[in-house]
Parts: sequence; C-alpha cells; structure tokens
Amino acid sequence: MKISALRCAGFALLFVFFAGIAAGADHVTREQDFVLSDLHGSKVALASFLDNKRPVLLFFWTTWCPYCLKDMKNIDRLAAEYKDAVTILAINAGEDKRDVERVVRNYGVKTIVLIDPAQTATEGFHVIGVPTFVLINGAGDIEVNDNYFPEKEIRALAGERKS
Repeated sequence: MKISALRCAGFALLFVFFAGIAAGADHVTREQDFVLSDLHGSKVALASFLDNKRPVLLFFWTTWCPYCLKDMKNIDRLAAEYKDAVTILAINAGEDKRDVERVVRNYGVKTIVLIDPAQTATEGFHVIGVPTFVLINGAGDIEVNDNYFPEKEIRALAGERKS
C-alpha cells in the first residue's frame, strides 16, 4: 500500500513539474529566438516572422523519422494553401545538410527548410522527440507545442488572418 502511494505521489510530482514547464512556455522568449541557415545558406531569424504579427508553425523533424516525412506532405499542402496567412518553417534537428538536401529533393519539399546543426532552436523549444510542432500566434503566444500535426489550429489561425 505504501509503495502505491509513493508511486502516485511521484507521478503527481512529475506531472506538476512537466505541466509547469509547458505552462511556462506561453510566449516566445528572447532565449527561444533563433537565427538558422536555410538550404541556400541564407540566415533566417524567427523574430523577423514574429515581427510581421502573423502565425508561425515550427516543424521540428529528422530525415530518419517516417512520421516526419509523412507530415512533410501535409506541411507543404498547408503552406501552399495558407501562404499569405501562416509562415511554416521546417527545422531539421541536428543532421548533416547533405542528408537534409537529399530528402528535400526526393520528396519535392517546397516549405522553407532550416538546418539546426547545434540544436539551439530544438533545445530552446524543449523538443524531446520528432516530429514536434510549435504553433505561434501573431501575438507571439505559443498555441501548440506537441507531437501531433495541428491542422485544425493552423486553419483557425489562418482563418483569423484572412478576415
């Protein structure tokens, strides 16, 4: 009986700890801002997109993740559909640029792809698995930080921008 109570208390503490981390990430902080290179070597800053007051979807992915590659097709579709309402940045988490270029070429990816070799952006948004989606609204508030593709939330924010 004591062991179960201790386990429950331990799980409760872990839940409170991780819920506190998630709740604390309500607004994009200066520490989470990043400057990464795209596949052409141009520098891209998150702040430049947030300054436009338009929603931004950060899609953290790797070349070896089958779920990421499946979601890349959805990302491209929504990027084309909402190109004037939402910015989508596909951020590769720590892989070699040649590997990323090969996948982008083979899959015909049209979305902006950024390379995060030192994983500064990946760590800044507490990414612990891929795919991870971080949806930031036009005010800089984090709406979603999860492993599911937030299509409904993207459509809602994009719809607000179209109005």
